[in-house]
Amino acid sequence: MPTFIDSAPIIDDSPALRGRMQRDGHLFVSGLLPAEELEALRLRFLTIARDAGWVQADVPLEDAIAELAHGLSHADNVLYLGRGINYPIALEGALKLKEISYIHAEGYPAGEMKHGPIALIDESMPVVMILPRDHYY
Repeated sequence: MPTFIDSAPIIDDSPALRGRMQRDGHLFVSGLLPAEELEALRLRFLTIARDAGWVQADVPLEDAIAELAHGLSHADNVLYLGRGINYPIALEGALKLKEISYIHAEGYPAGEMKHGPIALIDESMPVVMILPRDHYY
């Protein structure tokens, strides 16, 4: 099936496949795409992601996640920092923490920390930083 994103034909590279997954996910929600086709596309995406090194299979994270959750459970405030495209991800992370734990959390642009809010951080305030290896790294 040909796919067009931004009015241009695409091949199944990572941005194109993510766009197709998003589009087809919306089609699935509205009942226009059969579940079998969506599952096949999801498996293809996972295969490409593993081959590209985006996903590591069978990484035991349960202990690390439990330790992190235990540390955050004692916090009164948590600060999420993100830069550029990762700022909305930091906002979303803070929102999710508020929703599931009722801990006060704020997302903030990392580049703005030098202008005063850094004074609000002390040794008891966890800071979650969204740090992918991109052009800001």
